[in-house]
Amino acid sequence: MPRPSHRLDLVFVPHDRPIGHGHRLLQRLIDGGVVDERGAAGPEATRWVPGGFARIWVDDPGRPTLYANRLGGFRVSCPRQAANLVPAFWQAVTAWRAGAPRRLSSCPACGESHDLAELDIRPPAAFGRWALVVADAAEAALTTEARATVDEALGPLSRVLRR
Repeated sequence: MPRPSHRLDLVFVPHDRPIGHGHRLLQRLIDGGVVDERGAAGPEATRWVPGGFARIWVDDPGRPTLYANRLGGFRVSCPRQAANLVPAFWQAVTAWRAGAPRRLSSCPACGESHDLAELDIRPPAAFGRWALVVADAAEAALTTEARATVDEALGPLSRVLRR
């Protein structure tokens, strides 16, 4: 099992925006001095994350993926019954990665079919085609200005903290 890490990544997973929105946002950050051309923290980094960060990039895995805490140990519950679904969730994720629909076809707790993204996952995780990653952040949140910029540029999204 991996050891706890002091490193904290902030992962922003858009629900429906094409990846071009992420690249345009990254260019705005370069132009504003938040990051340099390689995505490393620039002179204005603390305008983005209090205390700064190491790097920002657009993660493009080339296929839909599950963005989650890398240390494991998270819970997955039925949205109707709050029952533990971890074993069924991982079976459904494995099937989804092999090409099946992103669904838990028969929930062991309530018997209903659920999109995997509808399940109560703690700490939060998100399914997406790409993400904006703020790596090795000093704080677990963006500044108010940065959050408004991300929300405007990427639209509805999920936020994942990753160790």
